[in-house]
Amino acid sequence: MKLSEYALKNWNGRNIITTISFKEIKILLLDVNQNMITWELLKNLLAIGSNGNIVWIADLPDSEMFGYYLEIKLNENQLLAWIGSTLCTIDPNTGELLKQQFVK
Repeated sequence: MKLSEYALKNWNGRNIITTISFKEIKILLLDVNQNMITWELLKNLLAIGSNGNIVWIADLPDSEMFGYYLEIKLNENQLLAWIGSTLCTIDPNTGELLKQQFVK
């Protein structure tokens, strides 16, 4: 599936906040409209390949009932992503959530 076809309800092709290049992929943090009230999980962290196809879409941590990723940073071979009060460690190759930790 291409990024332009990503049909997450209420996403509507919003802007990309952050792009991180990693090996053959680009990791994208998508903007979530702060004025939009929604009670569903918004999966706004994903990776696309050089062909524009989505490689993976990161799940949200179990500890966050509602929310979306706010910030990402590549630290060596781990992707750090913040959502609410939770710091997530994500495998940048697969998008798998490796660890979640409560932070203040």
